[in-house]
This record gives sequence, C-alpha cells and structure tokens, in this order.
Amino acid sequence: MIKQTNVNAQVTVSLVTYLTLLNVTPDASNHLFCKAYIKLSGLSGSGGNYELKTTVGGNVVQPNPSIINIDSETAVAFWTKDFVVEANEVVLIELKSPNAAETSISATCELYAVCNVDIMAVSGDSTAADDMELFIEALGTDDKVKISIDAQDLSGTLDVNTKTITANAIDSNAIATDALGALELGADAGTEIAAAVAAVILSDGIPLDGANLNSISTDWLDGGRLDLILDAIVADTNELQTDWTNGGRLDTILDSASGSAGSGLIAHTYTVTDNASDPMDGVEVIVTSDILGQTRVASGTTGILGTVVFMLDAGTYYFWKQIAGYSDDENPDTEVVA
Repeated sequence: MIKQTNVNAQVTVSLVTYLTLLNVTPDASNHLFCKAYIKLSGLSGSGGNYELKTTVGGNVVQPNPSIINIDSETAVAFWTKDFVVEANEVVLIELKSPNAAETSISATCELYAVCNVDIMAVSGDSTAADDMELFIEALGTDDKVKISIDAQDLSGTLDVNTKTITANAIDSNAIATDALGALELGADAGTEIAAAVAAVILSDGIPLDGANLNSISTDWLDGGRLDLILDAIVADTNELQTDWTNGGRLDTILDSASGSAGSGLIAHTYTVTDNASDPMDGVEVIVTSDILGQTRVASGTTGILGTVVFMLDAGTYYFWKQIAGYSDDENPDTEVVA
C-alpha cells in the first residue's frame, strides 16, 4: 500500500458535491500502475448509484463518473479500476452519494501500486499498444527475470526487452508427437481397436491398410461404387422420363380412366338394381348418345352400391347394361342429363 486516508465527514448537505476521499502524490520519481481500495460505513441503507471520480495529474480517468451500485448495505468496500500514475502526478479520488439522508459517513481510501511502469520505454516503442507488450514493459526487473526463466524452460531464451526468442524455438510438431507418445490405452482397448481395423476388408477380399487407401481414392475418381450407383439412378430416371413423354404407364392409365368415365362437365350417377331393387355390383354400363348404340361416349362398371359415375354434358343418353347370368328388359335405359 502506498497511501491511506481516513475521512470522517460530518456532512450537513446531501453530498450534492463530491466528497474527497484521497488527494495524494504517490511517487515524485517513479511511474506507477495503481488502483484504490475504498471502504465506506455509516451509509443510510437507501442504496442507489454512487458516483466515483478519479483524477490523475489533472486528467479525469474514464468512465467518468464510475458508477458504484449499492443495495441496502450500510457498510461496503470495493476496488477502483487500474490506472497509470506518472512521476510526481497527483491522484484525486472523490465520491458523491445519491442520498440526502447520509449526513455522517466514514470512509477509508487506500492506494496500491500494482507494479512499476517504465513509461519512457513504453512511449518510445512503436508497438507499445499491444496489450502483452505493455504488460511486459510494466514489469519490474525481478518479474522480467522470472518470465525469462519460465520461457527458457519452454522454448529457449526469451529477451523481454526485444520480445524475441533467440534459441530453441517452440516446435509444434515435437509437442504433438510427445503428446501422442504420452497417450496410453488399456490393453483391452488396444486389442479391440487393432482387431476392428484388421477386420475391415475391401469388396475384392483385400484387407484395408495404408497401401489400399490410395486404391480406394483411385476407384472413387475412376468410377467407384457409389458414383456407379448414382449413375444408374440417373439412367433409370431418364428412362422413366422417356416413358412418360412417349405415353408411359401412369399417363396411359389416367387417359384411359378419363376416357371411360366421359369427358363432359356434369357428374351423373347411374344406379343398377335387380328385380328386388338391390344394388348390383360388377355390372358393365355403356353410355351412347344414340338409341342404336353406335356412338359410345362413356363406359364403366358399378361398385358395391350398384352405382357408377359418368362425366357427361347436358342431353339425352342411353345406358346399356350387361353382366353374366342376367338379362335386362330395359336395355337401353334412357335418362336425361341436365
């Protein structure tokens, strides 16, 4: 800890203005990387957003203000954000409360140096904006020595001033090899894996091994099994398309069904019954537009309800019925479709 200030404020107003917690020059000769630890007691318990303002060498540290949200506690403690203090700069830390009832507050503000900062070295470095580089430059001599020793254990000698590794560069391949070498499987697992690999056999009876992987790749490029299957599917699809275009099975069935039921716009249901007025199934019905039966317009077969539906235009039609084992005195039967 660098400095500590105790404040016992007997406040007669609502802290509309800032209360000074710390006003100090940490070091007249050295640059520091600092943060402050603040403890408050005697709060009213009303809580709210307390405003904290930090000024270093006349420059206000952002964000300003720094909002400290306090609930219903009457005593709290918190850290400020880190900030750099150059040699002989004044640090001013102030607090403002949102509560008018807080007329007696006790506060302690302690300023801590995180580490020494060589500001001149950083400012003279064109790449000092790099966070890691800034961190290394901020370290003291003892810490730099520790980093150099740790880095040498990993990869050789690290010059923290030039940020370069001068020997034994990290070998990622060697690290990977060592990691695989350290990987151990149980005896059972190793046996099962080996047996599983040995059991993989190509379709021509040759075991799958490293030499045959290239063969599989060549097969794939020159007409492997999967691409042959895909070619066969495409060929079959083209054949189906040709059949459809030239009168394939499905369109022929549809055309046939459409022609037998008629091509008119009116759905006309025709019913066939026996002498007992029971519906007759399986009766073939032919529809003609003339009484001589020479001009056929539709045909169909009755279902279990004795009915068949024809698509006809308006007009008079003649219905001819026939089924094995039966004769019909009314043949043809005349009906008007409207």
